[in-house]
Amino acid sequence: MIEEIYKHLLSLDDFNDLSPHDIDIESLQTLEHSEVYRIRVDSPRSNLILKKAGPSDVAGLAEDLSGSHQPASSPVPTRVQCRYFVEALATLHGQTGSRSTVQSTWTKIAGDLPASTIEQRLSFFQLALGSFIAMIRDRVDHEVASFLTGLSDLEEQIQRLTPQDERYRLGVLYSFTSPIVWWWSGVPDAQWWPALGNSLDAARDLGFMN
Repeated sequence: MIEEIYKHLLSLDDFNDLSPHDIDIESLQTLEHSEVYRIRVDSPRSNLILKKAGPSDVAGLAEDLSGSHQPASSPVPTRVQCRYFVEALATLHGQTGSRSTVQSTWTKIAGDLPASTIEQRLSFFQLALGSFIAMIRDRVDHEVASFLTGLSDLEEQIQRLTPQDERYRLGVLYSFTSPIVWWWSGVPDAQWWPALGNSLDAARDLGFMN
């Protein structure tokens, strides 16, 4: 690999006098379809990051800035401050992207899913919700159990939200269909349980449980 990187660096203006002995390679991470390395060059002294997507891929070189960032000095934000951050993010999300007016409300909520797919998902959700609540009641607190019970009129809740309540809020409500339908379909707990937790956290932070 050093020979490949050496040839690539020679093609760049800053490394015309480079020697292969000036190059040191450190493996940082091995991913499913790529590998990440830190390349240290002695002359001229430089640190680079290389992400290889294949055996002959050495073009993905970037300056190594991993040592240039300092940890935040401010205190950890409170839960109230975090809620404000989430509200601000929801506002930004709601202001990005525009959908055709001929698309259904459900399509706007769920991205590019066809309305028929969304309606089918909601039908499965309604079938599964009662059994899901009975199964999970002993695993969650009363607040969560009451909130999940209230999702029996999920479609009505979503339709009551106005456009000013942002697509992000609509998406948070719709996100509850996935883990419950997954459970109903026999998906292992390890897959639907974290998704449910994420949806509950988002709903709580956006005030749906108040």
